[in-house]
Amino acid sequence: MKEKLKTMSKKKIVGLILLAIVAILLWQISIPIIAVWAIFKKTNIKKSYKWLASILFVVVYVSIVGIAYSKHSNNNTTLEPTVNTSSETNKTPKTGSSNTENKVTNLVEKIEGKAAEVEASSITVSNSDNSNIASSDTKAPYNVIVIYKDNQNANDCFTAKNALMNTMKAIYGDEDLSGKILSVKFIALPSISASLGYNEAKSVDWLKIGKEIGPSIFWNNLEKVDTEPSGFSQPSDMWGYTMNGCK
Repeated sequence: MKEKLKTMSKKKIVGLILLAIVAILLWQISIPIIAVWAIFKKTNIKKSYKWLASILFVVVYVSIVGIAYSKHSNNNTTLEPTVNTSSETNKTPKTGSSNTENKVTNLVEKIEGKAAEVEASSITVSNSDNSNIASSDTKAPYNVIVIYKDNQNANDCFTAKNALMNTMKAIYGDEDLSGKILSVKFIALPSISASLGYNEAKSVDWLKIGKEIGPSIFWNNLEKVDTEPSGFSQPSDMWGYTMNGCK
């Protein structure tokens, strides 16, 4: 009989230990169970009050645990990058829409398009040896002839010189045309004509032209010739020729 009691006592101890372990692991469930048990077994209040107290405890307990769990979940949430799936974002760029492709669509057209900018009546672009008028398929470098609009006053030299300076800057100072122009001949009847080749133009600081260097100084830096050179302009050209008494 004593051994049986001993055996029962050990089993009970083991059971209590296991029960305690389960209670610890499942504390969220075990706490309200223990609390309800204590209310019914350890209090002397009416049974109806015991039920009311038990229900209130369970409601309050569940609310507290729910709030605590919600805060913990929010603190451990990793924000995922937002993926914009709108039609504007997923549009495939149109061919030729990149900066590189659109920067220069056609060099010849770009040069000819400067006529309005420099108030020229015409701009003619030819190939490197001046054998043909350049087309959209003609490869650089190019020779350019600019005919400025006629001066109303034959003695209006300043206007012609200013137009010369602006024309050379518009062409040689354009980054898209850098290294692609062999020569530019400028004609402003009836005042002046001039030619500036790439070999001379490449050493000019075009950012200063028109700001620190005006038309008169620009003109004075050209080599003055008594007779206008015949034939085509050359990369080594840097001459200016006056007509009708223009000085």
